[in-house]
Amino acid sequence: MDKAYMLYEGEPMNSMLGYKNTIDTSLYRDSILPLDTSKEISVLISDKVANGADIRYELRSFDGSNLIEEGDFRFIKDNKKNYEELLGSNIYSMYQTNLRMNLNTGTEYSFVIKAVGQSETVNYYTRVVYLSDSRLDEFIQFAEKFTNAVFDTNKKVMDMAGDKSSITTFNVSGVLADMAKEKEEAKKQRVIASTTDAMAGVSDADLSMIFGSLDANSEVYNNSISNVNPSGTPGYVTLQSSYEDVIMNGIRMERLGNTIPKVKELTSTSALIEMRYKTISEDNDKLKTYAISEYLALDYDNGGAAIRVSDYRRYIHQDFDSDGIDSASNSLILGLSTDADPEYITNKDSDKLAFVADNSLWIYNSVNRTYSSVYGTSTDEAEMERTPQEGYNIKLLSLDDDTLNFVVYGRINEGPREGRTGVILYEYNIADTTLRELKFVSSDLCLDEMKLSVGKLAYYDKKERVFYLLIGDRMLAIDVFSGKTSDRVESLPSGHAAVSDDMKVIAYPDNEDLTKTKEITIIDFAKRTEVTKSLKGHKLQLIGFVGDDIMYGAAKNENVSRGKDGTPKFLFDSLFIVHRDGNVVKKYERDNILISKVKIEGDTIYLTRKEVNEETGDISDAQDDYMTFRPKEDTETVTTEINKNELGNKELYLKFPMSVYLRSGNEELFTKVASALDTSEIEFKSHEVDKAAAYIYGPSGIRGTADSVGKAINDIYDNGGFVVDAYGSIMYREKITRPYLTVAGTFNYKAVDNPEDSFAACNYMCLLAAGVNADYDEVKNTKDFIKSFEMYDASARGINISGILLDTAISYLSDGNPFVAKIESGYVMVVSYNDDFIRYYDPQLDKEVKVQRYLFIIDCEEQGNEFYTYVK
Repeated sequence: MDKAYMLYEGEPMNSMLGYKNTIDTSLYRDSILPLDTSKEISVLISDKVANGADIRYELRSFDGSNLIEEGDFRFIKDNKKNYEELLGSNIYSMYQTNLRMNLNTGTEYSFVIKAVGQSETVNYYTRVVYLSDSRLDEFIQFAEKFTNAVFDTNKKVMDMAGDKSSITTFNVSGVLADMAKEKEEAKKQRVIASTTDAMAGVSDADLSMIFGSLDANSEVYNNSISNVNPSGTPGYVTLQSSYEDVIMNGIRMERLGNTIPKVKELTSTSALIEMRYKTISEDNDKLKTYAISEYLALDYDNGGAAIRVSDYRRYIHQDFDSDGIDSASNSLILGLSTDADPEYITNKDSDKLAFVADNSLWIYNSVNRTYSSVYGTSTDEAEMERTPQEGYNIKLLSLDDDTLNFVVYGRINEGPREGRTGVILYEYNIADTTLRELKFVSSDLCLDEMKLSVGKLAYYDKKERVFYLLIGDRMLAIDVFSGKTSDRVESLPSGHAAVSDDMKVIAYPDNEDLTKTKEITIIDFAKRTEVTKSLKGHKLQLIGFVGDDIMYGAAKNENVSRGKDGTPKFLFDSLFIVHRDGNVVKKYERDNILISKVKIEGDTIYLTRKEVNEETGDISDAQDDYMTFRPKEDTETVTTEINKNELGNKELYLKFPMSVYLRSGNEELFTKVASALDTSEIEFKSHEVDKAAAYIYGPSGIRGTADSVGKAINDIYDNGGFVVDAYGSIMYREKITRPYLTVAGTFNYKAVDNPEDSFAACNYMCLLAAGVNADYDEVKNTKDFIKSFEMYDASARGINISGILLDTAISYLSDGNPFVAKIESGYVMVVSYNDDFIRYYDPQLDKEVKVQRYLFIIDCEEQGNEFYTYVK
């Protein structure tokens, strides 16, 4: 099914997949379009989809639950020739509409484009936001020129090097040095952005201002750079990567077709731009194709009148072909790959291997020297593609000598169910190279939402023909023959369940409120057993899997509380490691000792401990301890390896055991699709997303959840991305913080006499600052920062950001939102900052206090960095 595209300033962007059902948009953040005062929206739709259809739209609340406006698009013109170079030979027509309703500035809405035909409707989803000032045109120019600069420089380097077969990392750097000499004048004018157009042109010299090199022969060598990674990993590039890796480190790479940008996130001063495309390279007369996804997080720096790259990620996945079957190393070479831990599975003897490469499923049979594309793109198709596979994920379940079972979830991209969302259980017959659908579970969940459940657990009991599926907050048991479905577990707190790597075992608590967990249930699907663990007078906390076993802690009721960030806090008096059958493997328990923190590294468990005074009951720090556990048993099977090729670039290998021999002369077999034995489907209606969770997104999509905003933000420190709530509000993202700001005098202060009332006073002032007409007594009685905002049904949302750094809390004030901080004397409202000082209003003193920033940091840290603020 052809994609649709939004038009911005007359150019296509934001490709949209077509859906033949409606989807829940609570966690759907695929693209966004800014609107100005005209509220005009233009879209390109393929005539294959639009012919005979009425083109309509729906404007909805972010989660799609409330319809705000609906209307029709009007046909503007046939664009057959206009975008042929970008969109290919398909005929696209332009449609246009203008929204009627006034939109709240900065509020994101779900927008659905509907091609309503006689027999079916195709839906295209995006988001829209009204911005009084948007720099999107400049952001897109920046992203396109950035990407162009990579390939322009790659071409220049390879052309100057001459013989591409002799390229090495060393002479790549040498060529760069020669280029630097030829462009001495340009080198003097290295500018990332200008004050007039935010980026007049990104050249190779501009790239060298962003990326450094550790190679002394390179034009961008800088021995003072301490955070640049060594060259050799062009498959995964970040801002810490070397300049050589950015320009492909000796691989002559060309793009297949043009790149259409996708705007993933957007504010008045920032954007996250995605660039997805296919490339091709030639190595010793062998063609290789790659799927590349780039993500540029861009900020407009008002102070410097320039665009800055705050984060950059480039992911490369090499397409698999027969050249990847390497008898010399007894391996399948997957080549350049972002993923060092690919999805793969073997049969018992490890002579058959199924694996996923660029979201396509392959199977290799070493016995008869054959390989097949089971789902996704075959070798021939890979060379024809212009954009990578997207919209779905593959999960491998089991492989024996005869059959491979797997699931595809998300948007189904081929077959009779193309365009539907849900989960398909497939069976592939190895001898017949035949693929057959066993069961389809339809759902309105988007891919990101399915990743949180289906991505964790799907298991097929082949003997009993029962399909177990964790989807949403339910675990279903589906009889594949009869279609009879039952809830194996209802209202499962999936965010807190632990699943084994082989997806054969799940452990989960009996209560969504983790401070009230009395029992932990362990289900072994393979052995068809279920056991429950409990300890009298104790609450339990599931810690997770350690090796093949399960670990949990037990704490007395009085030793269970909530931390300042609202998350459960346990002081365990005992720790348990149990087998999958529930039998205790190891127990840790010491007299008068409580465990406050458990950290697992390798096969060692490190314990932070507290000591209880027998006479007074006082709790103080004790010496740390550790325990070990049995790691997973090593078996002779396929393993992953990272090896360097002749260019010094890291490549991913799937290495077979010595008992299996790979040989040359392998044949590609093509998969035949058989009719489903049962074409009926099971419908799963969407559940309500967890409103209390913080959702963590990386550039390419959802990464996970956290039970507090503070924990989610700490994840962003390490891995990048941003945090959103279930209502679509961005609660945190890394951005440029203004050097100073004050909101003092923009709202009324509230003075109190007692320290215990200082929190209510600061809470009340935050509501006023957010534009909420609040009542102090009502706020005081609520005693809950988050619920006080919910009580007034405000457009702003209160958030507990405890546990983060003060500098991060200041980033909220940089956006104009004051925050509450706990200091030794009570709670205060921070209203102003610069590099050296913090100014806060103290409701007990009824005055503003100016304090040195470093002293305020110390004061806050001593109180556990307890902070509160709001987002709109």
